[in-house]
Amino acid sequence: MDELTLFQAYLETRNYKERGIEEKLRAVRAFVVYADSETLDLYRCTYQEAYAYREYLRLAHKDDGTLRYTPQTINGHIAYLRLFYHYLVSCSKSLANPFAALEKMREHIRLPKQILTIEQIQKLLASLPLEDGQDILFATVLEMLYSGGFRISEIENLNRQDIDIYKGTV
Repeated sequence: MDELTLFQAYLETRNYKERGIEEKLRAVRAFVVYADSETLDLYRCTYQEAYAYREYLRLAHKDDGTLRYTPQTINGHIAYLRLFYHYLVSCSKSLANPFAALEKMREHIRLPKQILTIEQIQKLLASLPLEDGQDILFATVLEMLYSGGFRISEIENLNRQDIDIYKGTV
């Protein structure tokens, strides 16, 4: 049996779903092809070689010139190879997992398609009634969400000692 067949059996004994196994095997096969083209020893792969493979994926382009892989896809491939090398180490076929210390690619921050302008926010805040404590609290929460970049959970967990009214800081 070849190494990929053994790895597949390893995944099956750990109750991975069929589709997940296929994805992992596809990523490992792609790495095996790369390793063969670069004359790398699969069982003695180093961190530098793992890093070079990640860079290879990062720089790969389609025929139309666009990037072939997103950072999220690259991170998935690296996670699958990390698992593959975990298997190889557990079977004493490799001394170390070169992908274990490899950092994840930074994923692009996706912004909302429509963001309110400063003028729109000011108009929204000015339109709020400030008749009682609840109204003031609501306006304060909106202001903190927008101008402070707070998360709801952060606002929920605020205590009085977290707020310095003299310095104007939270």
